[in-house]
Amino acid sequence: MSEPITRTLPTLELIGRCTLASLFLLGGIAKIVLPQTYHAMINEAGLGPSGPLLVAVIVLELAGGIAIAAGWRIGAWLALALMAHTLLINVFLHRFWELDGQIGQLELSAFFKNVAIAGGLLHYAATRLARPPTDRPAAPAAPR
Repeated sequence: MSEPITRTLPTLELIGRCTLASLFLLGGIAKIVLPQTYHAMINEAGLGPSGPLLVAVIVLELAGGIAIAAGWRIGAWLALALMAHTLLINVFLHRFWELDGQIGQLELSAFFKNVAIAGGLLHYAATRLARPPTDRPAAPAAPR
């Protein structure tokens, strides 16, 4: 690999981790700010009692988001948990197969968006776990 590309990889990795993490960090914050919305979604999906589940989701999303953004090894395991969480959301909240028309198309799109996010989380987890436990993500190179 050429040196300019090699030097930019840590920066690209950092940007990738932060963009992936942002979805979960913002989601966790939204659930704290507007819990009534998420209580209603959980109850409508028949997953109540919503209180303990909402707290668990908030903790997972915030801890996972922080760990992924930071590049910590535990972030790989949390990414796998977030992947399962994301796919479970599909099963319970994006049931496009039960819907017709435009709403069915919107849910189909949301479903496969979540599949793509799950793929990104799986890729992050696999590449992070492939590193030795002591390996930390490289810091972006200082400009020369």
